[in-house]
Amino acid sequence: MSHLGLTGNEPELADLQHFDWLEHLKLGSFYYGFSNGEHLAPLTHLPVLPDSLVALEIDGARLSSIQPLATLKNLQLLKLYLCQVKDISPLVSLASLVNLDLSYNYQHIQDFSPLANLKNLLQLNLNFNEVGDASVLANLTKLLILKANKCNITDISFLENLTQLTDLQLSRNNITDISPLQNLDKITDLDLSGNQINEVSVLKKLKYLKDLELKDNPVGAVINQALGKETKRFPNKKEVKMYLQSL
Repeated sequence: MSHLGLTGNEPELADLQHFDWLEHLKLGSFYYGFSNGEHLAPLTHLPVLPDSLVALEIDGARLSSIQPLATLKNLQLLKLYLCQVKDISPLVSLASLVNLDLSYNYQHIQDFSPLANLKNLLQLNLNFNEVGDASVLANLTKLLILKANKCNITDISFLENLTQLTDLQLSRNNITDISPLQNLDKITDLDLSGNQINEVSVLKKLKYLKDLELKDNPVGAVINQALGKETKRFPNKKEVKMYLQSL
């Protein structure tokens, strides 16, 4: 057996370092200690983990530190969902990572610069984090999938060199200018809903684009006017496509 999922007691995790056969570990919705059937407290400290790990998934923890991860040189997939992670500097040494999920650590992570070193990443999920300045992602040129919904991003110029992207999610940010998307000609799925976009002609250049989401943007009024529609309803996907084709 190379896979293991645990929801046991925190002290029991100390034995994990001896599981040198373990490749995939899940600590999902992790709570330890029970009293009358009620959860008492979430996981707060990571134990020493076996170097054999290739995939690690942790949900719903309150991790004071992720320093034990720094030695996991073989790790390819790491999920730290809703874990209240603050310092991600231990990730710098994880050069083998191809899939990283840091979603829902909102207002906890203060510095995202360690991500700049993870140049083999293919998938990155930053949903619901206070990213702000996303320029640290500019060198992640192998990325295929980037999810950065509700990350307080305004400037997407960092995307100009991420030409391998096929799936890009940037909803509920503060984006106005989407011209940096013009070179991302491999994009098939794009979510720009809930921003401040009023000009979308650049999207016409994305010849492989199949699924586009633009709702809750000022450009809706522009499209309705161009199509001669007197309505405040945001145009549906068919109408958006008609508008782009008319440009």
